[in-house]
Amino acid sequence: MNRLYIKRGELMEYQEAWQQLQAGKIFSVYLLYGEETYLSHSFEQAVIEKLLPPEQRTLNLTVFDSDPDFRELSLAVQTTPFFGDQSVV
Repeated sequence: MNRLYIKRGELMEYQEAWQQLQAGKIFSVYLLYGEETYLSHSFEQAVIEKLLPPEQRTLNLTVFDSDPDFRELSLAVQTTPFFGDQSVV
């Protein structure tokens, strides 16, 4: 079963997080983990679709192909969005 850690350390099951996302309740940080990578990837794509219009994804979407080191991740998270209100890392 995939789980999501959501702000303030609250543990949430995938279905509950999915329902909140669809209802427009979006948290600033999601930590997805579990063996079912399909569910993690589906949720990740849903967050991107909800937050970033396609024309903003080139500048405001950061995807790491491998685990970033702390400095690299920190810089990506702190970068101000370009021509948009938010970014997704």
